[in-house]
Amino acid sequence: MTTATIDPLGAFMAAHLAERGQIPAPLERTEIDLSVRGSFALVAMRRLFRNRECSSIEAALTFPVPIDAVVFALEARIGERVLQGVAQPRENARETYEEAIDEGLAAVLHEELMPGIHMVSVGNLGAGDTVEVTARWAMQLTPQGERSNLRLPLTVGQLYGQSPLAQCDDLIGGGQPDTATLRIEADRECTVGNAILREGTLEVPLGAALDLAAPTMLPDLAAGEGADGAALQIACHAVPSGSAPLSLAVLVDRSGSMNSSCGTHGSLHDAVCQGLASLTACFGADDRIALWQFDDRVERVGASDRAADWADAVAQLQPPHGGTEIGRALQQAAAEEVRDLLLITDGKSHALDVHALAANAKRVSVVLLGSDSLEANVGYLAALTGGDLFIAAGADTPVAIAAAIAQLRAPMTTPQRESDGAWHWRRNGLECHVLSGAVAALPETPPLQGDWPRAIGALVAARRLRALPCAEATALACAEGLVSHLTSLVLVDRSGAVQQGLPAFRKVALVDAPQVREARVAYCMSAPIRPSFLASFGVDIAGFGGDETLMLAAQERVLYAIRTALADLRAGALAGQWSANHASELAECLTEAAVGVLPLPKRLQRIAHAIDWAGDPPKSGQLSPNTVSAALAVHTWLAQWPPLADLARELGSDPDELAIAVLALLAADDRWAQRSLRALARA
Repeated sequence: MTTATIDPLGAFMAAHLAERGQIPAPLERTEIDLSVRGSFALVAMRRLFRNRECSSIEAALTFPVPIDAVVFALEARIGERVLQGVAQPRENARETYEEAIDEGLAAVLHEELMPGIHMVSVGNLGAGDTVEVTARWAMQLTPQGERSNLRLPLTVGQLYGQSPLAQCDDLIGGGQPDTATLRIEADRECTVGNAILREGTLEVPLGAALDLAAPTMLPDLAAGEGADGAALQIACHAVPSGSAPLSLAVLVDRSGSMNSSCGTHGSLHDAVCQGLASLTACFGADDRIALWQFDDRVERVGASDRAADWADAVAQLQPPHGGTEIGRALQQAAAEEVRDLLLITDGKSHALDVHALAANAKRVSVVLLGSDSLEANVGYLAALTGGDLFIAAGADTPVAIAAAIAQLRAPMTTPQRESDGAWHWRRNGLECHVLSGAVAALPETPPLQGDWPRAIGALVAARRLRALPCAEATALACAEGLVSHLTSLVLVDRSGAVQQGLPAFRKVALVDAPQVREARVAYCMSAPIRPSFLASFGVDIAGFGGDETLMLAAQERVLYAIRTALADLRAGALAGQWSANHASELAECLTEAAVGVLPLPKRLQRIAHAIDWAGDPPKSGQLSPNTVSAALAVHTWLAQWPPLADLARELGSDPDELAIAVLALLAADDRWAQRSLRALARA
């Protein structure tokens, strides 16, 4: 293990770029290996990260994944070394990663932030260094008649509503247009865009989903193995056509984003209207269907038990406009006496509470539209309620709607273990049975090799998770090496160079879809200049005042809180134990100790959060000169505050570093502030 040194030429170039306000993007190349066998797909997503700055960085990319995909392997190539990720419970994996950051070691963490949204973090990437990160996942194709489809989402459009994710973890767009190298190897000819191939290489844009279609091959039989080497097999069949009468509410998204073009069919909304109009031939005598539309308002268009009435109702659908209140629409439609809900949307909304909607005990199926749609929320809702998810790029919307309607005539099932010990589930038009033990494959099907057996085993394990208690599910996910809501994959390079100081955080932006990029440029050209961010703080560093007894008491509480926090950290306690409540109390005490410095206690916390702890962390006891002036002023005041100076001498610390520690304590919920705090505690 060696200590990292700085490349002089790299330092010069990084300084030159910084002067021009440019930071080189750390994601340099994306490659996708896609293998198709029968009803199954194996994906290897390979990303090359390069640090072209003069000091270490942490690169993080948040990205969409198919809701039913199962990530089962993580690999990092660092120089000549190839490291394999290990599955750990979520909190343990994050702790392992943070400890590596604190120790200056390179590390990679792949975690599920929410179903359908993952994040990969590459920490302590040294100046001039590269790391190639590969994630492998397995998934099943979705049959729609004679064709089966598969989608790999590569970007997401503008989302409506408040994201549940922390800002540092959230999806972000604005990346420069780029492509990925796609390598396909399949057992039959596949269609990707305008290309038809069985084997080959394509360059595909990262600003749109990758859609693949292939002839349906059912029934299908695939052999696999668990992480313990135990053999198993999956037998797949098309779900038999149901005959139950429909008791259904159809909800049509007519928000502004549904005005996106889908080629010869006009807009996405136009394609939906055409698809719904074509359903009249599918109606049975006992079917009952209600039609709803929504944007930021919800409207019941009408109900029908006759084909003629349905055509009239579809003709009343209004053109796209407004926001995407999916949750409110589903909640109102669920209040009707219907068995099932069919949601037709691009999914680009956070305005829904998935678990609350699942509690309505209605099956929800989804037809997801558009090349920059989001599966995460609506796809998860479908999975929780026993519904299906069908995806359409635009022109195939009528086929997807018809497939969803056909599946809603079949009975609802959830993953379950049968009396003979076999696992069984129905999902997206496939009926799957799993048996343990080695069984010969179909004569015309060659045995699966390479990563395939583990991929099949991972798919089976992921389906089992939903039927197990939490502790058993976590143990199974760890044993099988899965990324899930319970577990993450993490690896640490303990043989590489040790980086000095904390890495600067660099969030990698997704490439915008063309329509999003055009809208973003138009907004930037027309947006007014914003008022100064600093003026919102109202900071006026002034003298002390007020009652001396109260001031001294407040000082003692401040010093006790700081002394205790640093002692706990030096004893090995986690920085995460310092809660937001403690930070608020400390802010109040500091304000009492310096009456007149700030008008409101929470202003101190706002100032602490305004520091760019991630992208431009403090070094050698000093905040970056680029830090907002309010934070620089508070740091100066704290470092010169006599009680804090006395505490610094008592602890053997530098007053400037101790002042930064106080600011980090005030930003209790900032991951990177806590890294700075731990670094100062170790000094």
